[in-house]
Amino acid sequence: MLMRSVWWNLGKLKANSCISRNLFLYLPCFWEGAKRHLFLAIVFATSSHVNRTVAFKFTRMKEIKLTQGKVALVDDEDYEWLNQWKWHAMPSKSKRNFYAVRNEKQENGHRTIYMHVFIMGKIIGLKVDHGDCDELNNQRYNLRHCTHQENCRNAKHRINCSSEYKGVFWDGKMKKWRASIRVNGKANHLGFFDIETDAAEAYRASSTKHFGEFAKTNFKQGNE
Repeated sequence: MLMRSVWWNLGKLKANSCISRNLFLYLPCFWEGAKRHLFLAIVFATSSHVNRTVAFKFTRMKEIKLTQGKVALVDDEDYEWLNQWKWHAMPSKSKRNFYAVRNEKQENGHRTIYMHVFIMGKIIGLKVDHGDCDELNNQRYNLRHCTHQENCRNAKHRINCSSEYKGVFWDGKMKKWRASIRVNGKANHLGFFDIETDAAEAYRASSTKHFGEFAKTNFKQGNE
């Protein structure tokens, strides 16, 4: 992991001629990034999955100011690199959240660059998912490449639903809470419940079984 950090930081130096001409100004950032990845390599070799996630969260991060009073959270070693551009907050299609984006001029107009995709690198056919569903938390521990299906599995519950929990609905005919989950395009009925949280727990158990790390569990876990 340390060597990957070294090559990754060197790649950023090569990719940006402005930073390359000011190598000694960038060396402190480079060294901090290498130390952080060495620390994380030790944690990954000696601890559980939960402790690994906690370790990521307690490593240092910085804020990049956006428009509309928003900020994006990024890792220390990414800050100087990302902060050389002007980023702004763009509402999502649902208007429920914001993304950190910037515009890049091209011959035939401009294209929108999403900060989280820019950090992780674009892979054709894959998306970049925010593990905690906070689209402005662009620390690397919170980002991962995934398929469209995996991205949907980790999505928030729909707005204007009868329940605050994903996979839970009020059944007016039965006068009970109904839990269901869609797996590989097929809807699976999980049962009717008198108590809303019991239905949410049924969805949590099923989503964890079928979706693993991409499950939207409805309840905060110990590592969140």
